[in-house]
Amino acid sequence: MKDITIKIKGKQNIGKNEEDNIEFITEGRYSYRNNSHYFVYDETEFSGMPGTTTILKLTEKENKLKMKRTGEFGNTGTELEFIAGKRMKILYQSPYGKMPMELYTKDINIDFDETKGGKINIDYYICYDNLQEGHNNIDLDIKF
Repeated sequence: MKDITIKIKGKQNIGKNEEDNIEFITEGRYSYRNNSHYFVYDETEFSGMPGTTTILKLTEKENKLKMKRTGEFGNTGTELEFIAGKRMKILYQSPYGKMPMELYTKDINIDFDETKGGKINIDYYICYDNLQEGHNNIDLDIKF
């Protein structure tokens, strides 16, 4: 495993006038196996999920990113899979129980090299129990 630094920028739009932005930098680990890139980092108080480990599995040939969280926080065990143009239904584990959720990935852009690092951008929509849809964007900047 190689040590990495990951800069994460997230933007969430709920409704017409509500926008929430988050940006932080964290240390993590990188490995490559079975034709996939793995990025692992520990969440902090700043992300609101202390005691949680996030695992990102990037499969470039399929242009797909899978996110899984494990640990103490209430949403552990949830897996999100981002594939451009695909819609999926999942049960999102929150601190308050499981919530039905629908995830639609509008686009995913990958510019990553296992020797130089790179960037990943995910543009997606999320709908909680058919009640409220939000438009989200995540930018990951990975450096060795």
